[in-house]
Amino acid sequence: MSNQTKKWIMLIVLYILTLIGSIYVTFAYYQKEQTSILVYQTGEVEVTMLVSFDGVFIDQLSPYYDATHQELIIHASDITQAHALSKLKITVVIRSDYASRVRIKLKESYIRTRTYLATEETFEEVIVITQSNEDYHPYSQLKKGDMLDLNVYQDGYQYVRNILKSNHRLELPLIDGGSMLYARTNQHFKEDIILRLGIMIEVVQANRYQDIWKVDSGVFGL
Repeated sequence: MSNQTKKWIMLIVLYILTLIGSIYVTFAYYQKEQTSILVYQTGEVEVTMLVSFDGVFIDQLSPYYDATHQELIIHASDITQAHALSKLKITVVIRSDYASRVRIKLKESYIRTRTYLATEETFEEVIVITQSNEDYHPYSQLKKGDMLDLNVYQDGYQYVRNILKSNHRLELPLIDGGSMLYARTNQHFKEDIILRLGIMIEVVQANRYQDIWKVDSGVFGL
């Protein structure tokens, strides 16, 4: 791809917790030419997120991003949609000036909408995912990316097993597609299922994670 080719670089930015060098971030977006990639910086940590559907990167003006709630809007039942869940790919890149520990939590809300054709009345309900498969995130329809090495803990976070060394770059292929859900359509009503996805990422100094997160080394599966 030439340097003149534009790509939308998705940056996680929002809330920063100044708890002894920790950073806490959720969705927000910026855009930049590939020739001058913009990354978010706190002076100590850089966090970059690339989000695409079927290879097409989206920006902060995308209709598939809810800026108010800092969530991606993903169609979970119609594979023909441009923002279908099976087409989603998210990669997170983190660089830190100091040795760090990293943990991630996905905030997923699957919402089924049923519209009755005769009256156009609409009803919504939240769907609970009750099964958890090895290649997928816990109780999720979202598939993990290749070589994603995270340890799932009972607090709902997924912990990166290894320490991010100072001035090193950690690339996490967080999501690589997933499984669509079934929605019914008949002569009486039509159903759609939408996934609203938020992501929390926390980066703390490697020697401070116990004080800040209130956990022990068992969370890394070591």
